[in-house]
Amino acid sequence: IGISTALADDPLLNVRFGLLTDGFKAPTKIILDTYGRLPSSAKLITSSPETPVFIVQGDTVSPEVKAYPKNVKILTLPSQDGRFEWGALLSLLYQQGICSLFVEGGEKIFRSLIDSGFVSYCHLFVAPVCLGGDDSPSFYQDYSVNDLAEVLQFSTMLICPSGTDFHIEGIIEETP
Repeated sequence: IGISTALADDPLLNVRFGLLTDGFKAPTKIILDTYGRLPSSAKLITSSPETPVFIVQGDTVSPEVKAYPKNVKILTLPSQDGRFEWGALLSLLYQQGICSLFVEGGEKIFRSLIDSGFVSYCHLFVAPVCLGGDDSPSFYQDYSVNDLAEVLQFSTMLICPSGTDFHIEGIIEETP
């Protein structure tokens, strides 16, 4: 997730719906925090001390060390305007043994990842609530399309309930 979501929601990022069964371990939690703002008291760190947590910080973050628990590893990567370049980030995570991602985040993370071209398959969870107003965030807020040929399209799509949310999954089609 990105730091904005981490600070605003203080999420657990735990595995839900009984999907973590014997023989499987919880996935590594990854927080994109270009300016080193995540507090060591964040629930995603303190709620499951056995789960690995990677905090990816920008290379301009002060070298002061926060009192993070031993399950937290700080990774450093150059950033520009508060954002990481996805190719460099994915390469860094691959070096840490991460071969696939489940990205949970707000509109900035989602939109930049889709725009990067690195997403081929998407699981999108949508809450059945309507938020309104010009400043309401959404994953397509800044996605301006002038031609239907340019829209984000899914193929081999499946839509089903997931708890109180909707789970939409499918292959993301490349636009011409």
